[in-house]
Amino acid sequence: MAKDMEQDPFHDSVTGNDEIQLCRSASQAGAGLYCKQSEDDLLFSSLIDGAMFPIVIVSVATGAVLYLNKYAHNYFGVGDRSFEHMLAHNFWEDADSRKQFVKKVLLEQQVKDFLAVLLTARNKRRHVFLSSRLIEYKTQKAIYSVFTDVTEHIEIQKASEQSECRFRMLANNISDVLWIADIDLNPIYVTPSIEAFSGYTSSEFIRMPFITHMTPKYQRRFNGLLRTITSGVQNKRGLAAQYFEFECRRKNGTIVWVEIASSAMWDESGRLKGFTGMIRDSTKRVQKQVDLKNAKNNAIAASETKSEFLANMSHEIRTPMNGVLGILQLLQETELSTLQEKYVGIALGAGNSLLKIISDILDFSKIEAGKIECNKAPVSLRPLISSVMASFETIVNKDNVQLTSTIDPLVPETIMACGSRLKQVLFNLIGNAVKFTSIGSVDLQVIVVPTEDTNDICIQFVVMDTGVGISQSMQRRLFQPFSQEDGSFRGKYGGTGLGLSIVKNLVEMMGGEATLTSKMGEGTEVSFSIIAHVLELKDQREKRPVQERIRSNVAGASVGNVLVVEDEQINAMVISAMLKSLGFGVVHAPDGLQAIELLKSDTFACVFMDIQMPEMDGVETTTEIRQSLTNSNVAIPIIALTAHAMKGDREQFIAAGMNDYLAKPVEVEQLKRVLKRIGLSQLEK
Repeated sequence: MAKDMEQDPFHDSVTGNDEIQLCRSASQAGAGLYCKQSEDDLLFSSLIDGAMFPIVIVSVATGAVLYLNKYAHNYFGVGDRSFEHMLAHNFWEDADSRKQFVKKVLLEQQVKDFLAVLLTARNKRRHVFLSSRLIEYKTQKAIYSVFTDVTEHIEIQKASEQSECRFRMLANNISDVLWIADIDLNPIYVTPSIEAFSGYTSSEFIRMPFITHMTPKYQRRFNGLLRTITSGVQNKRGLAAQYFEFECRRKNGTIVWVEIASSAMWDESGRLKGFTGMIRDSTKRVQKQVDLKNAKNNAIAASETKSEFLANMSHEIRTPMNGVLGILQLLQETELSTLQEKYVGIALGAGNSLLKIISDILDFSKIEAGKIECNKAPVSLRPLISSVMASFETIVNKDNVQLTSTIDPLVPETIMACGSRLKQVLFNLIGNAVKFTSIGSVDLQVIVVPTEDTNDICIQFVVMDTGVGISQSMQRRLFQPFSQEDGSFRGKYGGTGLGLSIVKNLVEMMGGEATLTSKMGEGTEVSFSIIAHVLELKDQREKRPVQERIRSNVAGASVGNVLVVEDEQINAMVISAMLKSLGFGVVHAPDGLQAIELLKSDTFACVFMDIQMPEMDGVETTTEIRQSLTNSNVAIPIIALTAHAMKGDREQFIAAGMNDYLAKPVEVEQLKRVLKRIGLSQLEK
């Protein structure tokens, strides 16, 4: 124990001459400096020894610690060890502060709340207030001290001061303006950066309401916004943050754009206290937006001018080209040598290729300029298709590629349609199929799809080939102008990349939609549908409306009603006709909201759900069905219908609650397989 005491940092052999000298000076100065109390009152009092705060008695003459209560033992980390040979100055961090304290006590006899920094046995700093007085203890003059620990308070105060210092440093050096305003949005504090921003000093600015800095147009708007803000913040959660942009006038009269962010401040009782926020100069950004808008408008105007020019050049370009090609064809009818026939054939082929390129560019320019026409007239569909197919018979290598067409018997002889544009679309699609197919087949199928209107008919055209196919990544872009598979395709097969873009626009002009599916190395399928008016047939036996004949052919016993949710009319008609041909009754909902209403009241065998729809898309509709319905339809099989079956789509649809999916355009065999997978079988006729 004695050895431990010798190593304790609070035990020392210092005599404390400074304290002795001060004591002598005080004794000579006058009497009554010491307040005497008995040993029984101090040392043995259970009240003092059991006090819940540190109490220390220190000899004035030697600086030795004469007494520590139990709390002081624990406070300084000395446990129950004897305090003999402990010296007071070892408890103090700063010697000058200790000397000042002793001097003050000796001169004034009693000191209250002297702030000191003391050290524990483990050298931990503690901030304390000392309340001390002179006493006589065991015949010695001593200082009796009570400690109040204020370490936590001091640390909080220092942190607050540091935070305030950092805030002021930030506020004084940022270009944005930080502000605080009262409940009427009158500024009560702004950072010094306001002067560089507005020309007003901080003191000038806070004497002026915000509204006085705004231009007249925005002053009127600001009054309305102020009413909105003050009414909105009546509910504490009604206003988290607001952003405004105004035109403001600087002190020198120049106009600037400012962006203001504002948040409400609340007191402890939840009442509105005021607002705080930030002001930022947005003049450059606003000017960039104006410049960008002007540049965009100029670009649009230039594009329209270019497109209009090219569209107007159509006749002038085609006239000489037709002359050249006509002369070459006439030349072919004359007596030519074998070499001359070869040269004329090459020139004619090159001329036709050039005319096709020019036609594509001019047609696309006309579409851009909105000048392409689509005039409906009576069209004999079968002769039109025969003419198109005949045009490619001389091009196709008959030994390697089979060119066929299949026309649904229900296709009427004559329809009201835009024959020239329909022919152009078929030329493009079949021409592409022939170009990219070296072995296999190119097939055109024409199918009738029933509609509710007895006077109109939906005709679907499908061009299928067994050519090189198109990569999945390229399929989404093929209907965009100037898009081709890649540079190697362009070099090998040629073309402008405008064909499918023109097809898409022409089909949409005819009220239809074009879709494409393909697989590399297996071929491509492009389909489109048009709505055409059915003309009356002269044969009395055929006067029964075509739609009636179609419906009678697909009618049959139902194996259950199926709900088709599809916003595109033609797509809905196609899938509905396929389902009816398999014996199902069909109910159509044009969007997700109507589908949910139908499912609340009716029972269905399954749902075919389009993915991309207005109001509520297919995934959202499926989620709502699974979560909100309370009848048996909550577990109804749902099959997704999507035009772009990309990798990962199936997993996304299944995660949303769908059971399976079909890629558009839907094929009957694919439809049968999906129905079988969900446990439904068709009724074969």
